[in-house]
Amino acid sequence: MRRSTRLFSFALPFVALVGCIDESTGLTGGHPTTGGTSGTSTHASSSASTGAGMGGGGAGGMAPAEFDVMLDNSTPSMNLKDNVVLGVSLKPNGYVGPVTLSVDNLPDVGVTATFDQPSVTLDGTSTASTTLTLASDYSNAPDAYVFHVTGTAGATGSTATATLTIKSDLTITIPSGVDGVQGTLANPNKTAFGPYPINIKAPAGISAANPVTIRFYNDDNVSHEIHASNPNEGFDHDMNAIPANSMDPQVRQVNAAGTYNFYLHDEMGAFTVGRIIIQ
Repeated sequence: MRRSTRLFSFALPFVALVGCIDESTGLTGGHPTTGGTSGTSTHASSSASTGAGMGGGGAGGMAPAEFDVMLDNSTPSMNLKDNVVLGVSLKPNGYVGPVTLSVDNLPDVGVTATFDQPSVTLDGTSTASTTLTLASDYSNAPDAYVFHVTGTAGATGSTATATLTIKSDLTITIPSGVDGVQGTLANPNKTAFGPYPINIKAPAGISAANPVTIRFYNDDNVSHEIHASNPNEGFDHDMNAIPANSMDPQVRQVNAAGTYNFYLHDEMGAFTVGRIIIQ
């Protein structure tokens, strides 16, 4: 009987400890629970590394360390061919060691995610920070995309969830060096304004109430006028010149899918130097 009593007394604390870890961390089989609501992070419990492990001293050893990943903006938005910078904070809650950052659930094409520091080392007490830059090209369908920023340390991690909104809004730059002298764009440079053509996706149900917005920015040191096709569909030419190094005050609200050409009105000849295809 005494042998049986010893075995029972040894097994009970071990089972209780495992149950405690599972309930407090949300981990199953050593993997973190992901998801959560926008603007919040789901933290995972982890044995602290580099001199701060579970430990054997004290009653029952040290409690598992935890860290949290947080974003300073849970609802970022950007235009086509644009970028947005998010602040990423890591609160160690006692965790000591490196944390590797990653992003998932963004569109497969059209959006890139770049960390200023893809790996951050926590000291157990001080909140560390880095930045995440999200950049869009021309090909993204305007929509809202739920994505996740995850910090991992071994088999455990913490995830913050956010929603990125990509708008049907494009700014095209008139490049510097197009100095207004007639013939500068003879044999026109059809890549000076970006890809030729620029292919973008229309919002569902494109219309005057739900358009693709196109703006021009004049990065040259002299003024220019933009002549655009299809004025009846919202892509008309400027009545006035765009001042040097300025945004065009005219905003074009394109209300239908189709092909739209433009050129510099003040240059020699009515040749196309840019083309936008809205699909």
